[in-house]
Amino acid sequence: ISSELHRLYTNKSQSYYVNDWEIIKDSVIQASIDKAIRTGSSMVRYTDISSRGNSFTAEVYKDISQQKVWVQYELFNKIYQYEETDLPLAWEITSETKEIDGDVVYKANLEFAGRSYEAWFNPEVPIPDGPYIFHGLPGLIFEIYDKERDYVFELVSITQLKETYSIDSEKSNLERLAKKEDREMYNKVKEQIFKESKKFSPHNPTSAKERRQRALERAQKKENHIEFW
Repeated sequence: ISSELHRLYTNKSQSYYVNDWEIIKDSVIQASIDKAIRTGSSMVRYTDISSRGNSFTAEVYKDISQQKVWVQYELFNKIYQYEETDLPLAWEITSETKEIDGDVVYKANLEFAGRSYEAWFNPEVPIPDGPYIFHGLPGLIFEIYDKERDYVFELVSITQLKETYSIDSEKSNLERLAKKEDREMYNKVKEQIFKESKKFSPHNPTSAKERRQRALERAQKKENHIEFW
């Protein structure tokens, strides 16, 4: 099990979702965020609790007004991006409610990428956004999890920024792919890692086993298990 902090910069029409550590470690990103802020936006922080122990490395850009979402990640020093095609999200809003830290939230169900999700949103916070690719409900998502609870996203805090975050997904060394092409490319890279790990000295079989294990672990860390392809 792993737990990570994530950030959602949102101005209601656009947003940027990123692992907290990616912001902290990259002074260039932090500087661009500090520079690109204008009035009216919010920073929402979530925890992502993964029973699979994965590090969540994807960055997600949303144009909420146009119902468009792009997922971006780095793999071996190259940045890949694909546009999410399974949109708009087919939410089923229910009348069921509960309280989260004193706020009344409403339940919505969603089938997406092979998983069944339960989301809890607050219509009193009129931001139609949430963690990862999730958006489109009439209020900010406070909590969302798949029914197996492999992934649990929980709201930690909301900060009203003095200035608005301006979203820019253009980066150098960026390759855009269709979602299907992206998955095919990733599987080829993972297969190549495994093949290269077999290049070892026949006089050191223990080393070979360790190298294969390390290679598989590296590949698994890059894989986004949140979706079943």
